[in-house]
Amino acid sequence: MTNDGQAPQVATEDGDKAEFDLEAELAKLTPEEADMFMRALRLAMRKRRVLLIGYLATVISLVLGTVWALYIYGKTRGSGEFMVWVFLVPLFVAAICLMSFGRISRSLKK
Repeated sequence: MTNDGQAPQVATEDGDKAEFDLEAELAKLTPEEADMFMRALRLAMRKRRVLLIGYLATVISLVLGTVWALYIYGKTRGSGEFMVWVFLVPLFVAAICLMSFGRISRSLKK
């Protein structure tokens, strides 16, 4: 990113840098096309936000679940019981989080 106040450069197919001015491109569109573009942009941003929240929920569930699994495993270590299943629970919860938020983001419509 440049700090000199210039617009970012976009590389074209032939390798030169071309300036891209979003306002100028939007001004060329008809009002209906500009409205459609803005609705699509808002929807894409909402979907990305939902996915980001899903990723954060997955990370939190993995961290807390692993801490919980280590605690349970440590408390029951000498008992001779089979406790490896506690390490699978955080993975299942993380998978459920990812699938749920993915489905929610796919179902968003405006």
